[in-house]
Amino acid sequence: MAFASWSVAGALFIGLLFLIIFVGAQWHSNHPFVNLRIFRHAQFTLAVIVNCLLVSTMYGNNYLIIAAGTKRHVKEPIYFWISDFTGSLVHGDYGDSLTS
Repeated sequence: MAFASWSVAGALFIGLLFLIIFVGAQWHSNHPFVNLRIFRHAQFTLAVIVNCLLVSTMYGNNYLIIAAGTKRHVKEPIYFWISDFTGSLVHGDYGDSLTS
């Protein structure tokens, strides 16, 4: 399993370390780049969590559809169109194709 390797664990550790350093620096700064005190409001925090789950699900599904199509050697454009179109519906970016 490539996900359970030392390189992945090291990258996750370094990412968490830099996240902790960034949060600590922003929390104690007089003029923070990002005011993290906004996360004290439960409604905002819940909205951010739901948004992260939706976006990660959308991109995960997009990757799975592409990976499944290439592993089966089925490279029909309809699979890519379905994944991109459903993602644009989630984000509300319908493009010019629906308005013309």
